[in-house]
Amino acid sequence: MRVGLLIYGSLDTLSGGYLYDRQLVNFLETKGDKVEVVTIPWRNYAQHLLDNFSGTILSMLAELEVDILIQDELNHPSLFYLNRKLKQKTGNPLVSIVHHLRSREEYPEWQRSLYASVEKRYLQSVDGFIFNSESTRKDVEDSIKGLIDGVVAYPAGNRFQQSISQEMIQERAQQDNALQIIFLGNVIPRKGLDTLLAALRNIADKEWFLSVVGNLDHDARYAQRIMQVVKSSGISEKVIFYGPLVRKILKKSCARAT
Repeated sequence: MRVGLLIYGSLDTLSGGYLYDRQLVNFLETKGDKVEVVTIPWRNYAQHLLDNFSGTILSMLAELEVDILIQDELNHPSLFYLNRKLKQKTGNPLVSIVHHLRSREEYPEWQRSLYASVEKRYLQSVDGFIFNSESTRKDVEDSIKGLIDGVVAYPAGNRFQQSISQEMIQERAQQDNALQIIFLGNVIPRKGLDTLLAALRNIADKEWFLSVVGNLDHDARYAQRIMQVVKSSGISEKVIFYGPLVRKILKKSCARAT
């Protein structure tokens, strides 16, 4: 089968969502399918809305020699209206990979209303879904007010092939040594690093250290606020911000975490 995958930017982007997409491509290719990755450049939300009226993007997608087009739901602002024109031209099934809904994030009410309206129109424009969790599936069904065709494909488990066993982890967690914690994810509001820090600040009976591994540039204002909280709380010596790490070093860091 010939499969198209539409994303923003590069498939090598460091995030859980893009890792999921890469794993999907690898799986399809090992099954003998041919996958063509198509990209739209990253811009701001308003500019992405204008993509719906771009003859260039419509032609690019319509000319793909594929049997099915999979779209990362992240691209929804570029596709909520364009998908309808694309279906008229090709008739190919459109499937959306949904990692989360933008309208479920914390924004001012007027922004959430805008995002919810655009997302709903996009979700109604596709033929099926791939969800990363049952929770995400429920969010989509709540958005469009009805049941939908889709499959939940949970993210893969241990991609590092660690040799540490569950028994070893339990033993280390019960030792009197300092608790070693690793936060793995881009430093953005929906990842909840602020919630983790608030909980750790209340721990008084056990020593702990936190390693934050993830990009600090996706939401620089939020990252600066987090670092200010760490400084003002007097826990700077307990929290280290590493930024993104290459796979080999990240594997070692995860193995050291309690």
